[in-house]
Amino acid sequence: MDESDYKENSVLAYIASARQSKCKNDIVNTSVVFYEESQIKAAKELLFGIANVKLVWRRSENKNRENSADIVDLFKKCDDEAISLPRFVTGNYDGFPPVYGYDIIGGVIGNLIDEVKELKSEIKDLKDARLNNIGMLENQYFMKEELLEIKGILKQFKQKQMLESGRRDSVILDNIEKIVEQSGNRNGNDGSTNPHAFEMEFHHVLNNTGSPSAPRLSQVSTVDGSENVGWCENERAESPLRIPTYSVVIQETVVVLHETQTSEASEMTGGAVDDQAGAERIEASNGPSVRPKQQLGFDKATRSEDTAGDKTRKVNNTPVTDEDGFTQVNRKNKRIPKASPEDRKWGGDREGQQKGRRPGSVRGTKSVHNSRFKGSARTADIHIGNVDLESDVEDVMQYVQDDLQIKVIGCSELVSQYANRNWKSFKLTVDMNDRERLLQPDCWPESVNVRKFYIPRPIKHQND
Repeated sequence: MDESDYKENSVLAYIASARQSKCKNDIVNTSVVFYEESQIKAAKELLFGIANVKLVWRRSENKNRENSADIVDLFKKCDDEAISLPRFVTGNYDGFPPVYGYDIIGGVIGNLIDEVKELKSEIKDLKDARLNNIGMLENQYFMKEELLEIKGILKQFKQKQMLESGRRDSVILDNIEKIVEQSGNRNGNDGSTNPHAFEMEFHHVLNNTGSPSAPRLSQVSTVDGSENVGWCENERAESPLRIPTYSVVIQETVVVLHETQTSEASEMTGGAVDDQAGAERIEASNGPSVRPKQQLGFDKATRSEDTAGDKTRKVNNTPVTDEDGFTQVNRKNKRIPKASPEDRKWGGDREGQQKGRRPGSVRGTKSVHNSRFKGSARTADIHIGNVDLESDVEDVMQYVQDDLQIKVIGCSELVSQYANRNWKSFKLTVDMNDRERLLQPDCWPESVNVRKFYIPRPIKHQND
């Protein structure tokens, strides 16, 4: 027999001889276990070249098994189509696997390969899910930063609104000055000056101005429980049962201006004062102060003294009205006297001491050069993210100090709980004066994320 009728290949020799006694599955399992990947690929390339069949390589996870199955199928196709093939022989004594045992081992290994393939696909899905979770967490952090900025803006807006609402007193005083100027030229129908014209106009301005802190008139009731109805048409007018925050200024203005009106009316009538209340005010104005006393409760005479048999205090619920016809109310809670700003700064705030707050402090402003005693520098922390894995702390510090000309106080790499990530993060500590400059986008390389550093608050669970 000619040598051209023989081809040396251990894989093809084994498969050609084993086809007569074993099934396809056993042959494939034994080939995958006993022969290497390069031997199976060389055998497939040789057989497909002899049979003149288009060669297709397998690229799946279990490609050795599929390539061995392609060789067995091609042998069967050549038998069916009567394609002549040369005889395949082995070139060494250990070219064939043992007769028994390898088919069983091959089946077990094939099952393990299938399981590994499934595990790889599951691991890939878990990696994708983890990357998605990382992106969601970063988005949540950015949203929290935006919410903090929005809260700060809202706080500033509220303070601005409170400052603007505090100008109401000046508006009332401006209206009162206009009334004073007009009251001297206003006469009644009979040609004589009306002494009560100013008081009527003043109450009109007061009621129409309204107080933001006063409740609706429909919500105010008298001491005996009956609703106060019909006092003013404006629902949001100042209630006679409430003492506004500007009551001292208003009452002093009323007394002084009413005395002026009464004195002018008495001069026109020959010096006689008909209004007894006006005379009392004029007499009181000659004293050391013209400020009326604010009676925030019922008259002390309405309360009965405690007795030995009855320890309860009896309060007369009859409403007490002042000389102007306003009902006096009783305040339930006494206000704690507030300290001045200077006393509050040095710990003299009585209210703050009761709440357990420590006293305030002052910050020095003196510039000291020739002394070792000085304050520590105010620092700011910057978060640098999305940095390449090859960069380290020295690279970041060198870039900031050399390229940006900014002194670095400290720099450290942040350790993440996600191990398999494709970027690094750093915490940079610099002087407070350099923080705004570092937050500019033109100072950093492309794709590097920079923001203020913050530590998220730990989440407290119910079982903690």
